[in-house]
Amino acid sequence: MNATVTFIDNTAPGYQQYDPTLAGLGVNIPTLFTSGNGGNKCIKLNNEQGLGSSDQTTVSRYFPNINQATIDFNFSLVMDNKPAHGQEIQPFFRVRVKDQFNNIVDEICIVADPDNCLFNVIYVSNNRRVLYTNWICARLNVGEILNQPGTIEFTVSDCQPSAHFGTVYIDNICGTICATPQLGALNTEPTNINCPDMTGNTPIQVCGTYQPPVNATLNSISLDITQNGVVIGTMNAPTQLTASTFCFTILPSLFGANPSGNFEFQIDANFNVSCPAGTFVYTISDNSANIGPDVTFIDCCLATLTLASPTDDLTNLASPLIKLQERSNWIKASNIVSVGDNVLSNGVVYHAENYVELNPGFEALLGSQFAAYPEGCSASYTYKDAPPTVRTPVSQASDMEETVNLIKVGIDFSIVPNPSSSTIEIIMSEAKFSYITIATIDGKIVDARNVGKTDRALIDVSRYANGIYIINVTAEDGKIYTKKLIKN
Repeated sequence: MNATVTFIDNTAPGYQQYDPTLAGLGVNIPTLFTSGNGGNKCIKLNNEQGLGSSDQTTVSRYFPNINQATIDFNFSLVMDNKPAHGQEIQPFFRVRVKDQFNNIVDEICIVADPDNCLFNVIYVSNNRRVLYTNWICARLNVGEILNQPGTIEFTVSDCQPSAHFGTVYIDNICGTICATPQLGALNTEPTNINCPDMTGNTPIQVCGTYQPPVNATLNSISLDITQNGVVIGTMNAPTQLTASTFCFTILPSLFGANPSGNFEFQIDANFNVSCPAGTFVYTISDNSANIGPDVTFIDCCLATLTLASPTDDLTNLASPLIKLQERSNWIKASNIVSVGDNVLSNGVVYHAENYVELNPGFEALLGSQFAAYPEGCSASYTYKDAPPTVRTPVSQASDMEETVNLIKVGIDFSIVPNPSSSTIEIIMSEAKFSYITIATIDGKIVDARNVGKTDRALIDVSRYANGIYIINVTAEDGKIYTKKLIKN
């Protein structure tokens, strides 16, 4: 491998003022960003040799505290481009900002493409082109991890088959403010909603700002609602749009008939850039600047549900959103539950706070799995598969030894200390957990985070207002455990 990181210093012996590959082709691009606040040092990632290997170089910088809403920096690219290769295997340059849990907060990715207006093209031969940019000022939005740790990661790669290089010069990683981000900018305002009004279908506003890339015009802005990386709803145009702002008015019905779990918003903006080769479409994407999910449907429970045949007939193999139902008052069912795989605990479960009423027309066919409980909105659909108790006649009871089956519930978690004014530690016994949410007593989520699989986690609560908070911990088996925290 020939992947390298080169420290450029204009006071060092052998300093080259211009990129040597381009200089050999008659083009002078400085190896240092010399305008504005450019200094006398920068770094160069990867090499320009190829040498039959597909090299990739990555460097990163850790920030213990992100104290600004954007990270701006300068870069200049020099890349080989073989016309016979498809675009998906050409050299690329990628920049990512990650939060403390390794989630991607914002990203820029540029593939060597002669149609991209960022590049100037030198035609070396019929089989080779060299692409290069001047120095570019770029911006990454990090507002969603403001006052938290984060890492910026730079990666540059040769083409996948090898021999065709990709290199980048990087300068002013900190302290730079782009007067005009040449690649444009897109920023979505924070959204944090728990249990939107599905009955009244009360709209949700998702707004933000954008800045087109240099010499570009807006083509379109769209919004995707995603769950676990899967798009479940789309709006192809904003409700309100100006030269720099956008707003989408989203109806809760766009989340589906029976939404459950966590959802995220993603904004995609497409811009048209006029190039010598024609119009190039440049896409910028951004997620809501919010810690944790944008919208949650957890422990959201309607009052009543009526299920009728044939509309609501289903099998044991139906999706959980259909076969697992709960209501805060009652469920009345006159539908048919059919056989699926006949696996115990893999069936239909209905539970409601007051009663589940099985009316004429309801039928659980032979071999199906069905259960109903007066349990209310617990969001836990444990299938109680214990056989019915056989009542022993009183006359025989006195002659029999009474047996009591005790079930030990070992999984629990502790909050230490509680109350707390600064830092708490969440400790789970007998199991591990992977997700934590902290909400105010009225249900507003103030923190939500993935913590991997662990049995303890430290959380700083010093910035919270004094009061009572609800902490939900999701164990590795998917069950949710809840405790109260007193912040003083």
